[in-house]
Amino acid sequence: MELAFNFTVQEGIALESDMPYTARDQSCPSFKAAVKAAGYVKNPVNDAAAFETALATKGPMSVTVAAGSWQLYGGGIFQGCSKGQDETLDHGVQAVGYTKDYWIVRNSWGPGWGEKGYIRLSRASDAQTFINKDPADGTACKPLPKSQTIGGECGILFDTSYPTGVSAASEGIVV
Repeated sequence: MELAFNFTVQEGIALESDMPYTARDQSCPSFKAAVKAAGYVKNPVNDAAAFETALATKGPMSVTVAAGSWQLYGGGIFQGCSKGQDETLDHGVQAVGYTKDYWIVRNSWGPGWGEKGYIRLSRASDAQTFINKDPADGTACKPLPKSQTIGGECGILFDTSYPTGVSAASEGIVV
């Protein structure tokens, strides 16, 4: 998420309506920045209590997850990751809420996927940790360690953050 936040601080981001997700590789079109951020805060690594507090007090969080097993998700509380296996963090999503049993996560794959674009990740494995043996796929920030200890279902607790100093880059946009 650090690379995305650094880009947002330097360049800003477009509205989703101006640059919708297309589910295919393509070159990035030029865009007019609609929103900018002054910086970002990284939450403590693999700390469910700190993540819950930040989510409740700061709002939606950017998170990096292992989403390789999400393609066929159609609903319910997901427990398809972290079955004693190593995971690879490979996807950025937005955590938007929680209950004592699950995290509520908004995906970028559109409303036709999951529960109208959302997935509920079980909190049963909040205290468990797993090994990410391919850090370049998910975090890509140097120096790259050979492996990382990630926590929670699909590694949701490892790389969580939120923007600071968010402002409209042009008039007429409510942030």
